[in-house]
Amino acid sequence: MDYDITDTIADFVRATNPELVERDKQQSKLLDGLNCINPFYGQWIEMGVEYSLSIFELDDQDLAVRFPELAQQTRPARAQLLLGMKKHFECCPRCELIRKSETDLNSGIEKALNENRESLLQELSRNRPII
Repeated sequence: MDYDITDTIADFVRATNPELVERDKQQSKLLDGLNCINPFYGQWIEMGVEYSLSIFELDDQDLAVRFPELAQQTRPARAQLLLGMKKHFECCPRCELIRKSETDLNSGIEKALNENRESLLQELSRNRPII
């Protein structure tokens, strides 16, 4: 059986940030009661905030290779979409909560990895991870 490093990282995150799990549960409950005010942006945000923002920041060639269905979008058009998405966070409570949740999780992961660097390196040296 192959080793999956994500479980180890999740354990580090839970141990380092015990409040993160409870906060995530509370935010999930809040999300259930909120609707996105602009589903066009909401559908992108649901895929992941950083992921979606990074798509619109790709240069033309990378976009055409990675997302051929978006290749017809010009750089100025993508910049407008990116600006619209960023403004959307300011007026949509649901999407702002999604962004905050993602930011909190990413910070928690970074903190856990920094605080457990040696343990993680030892774990990686003992096991060959699959991701």
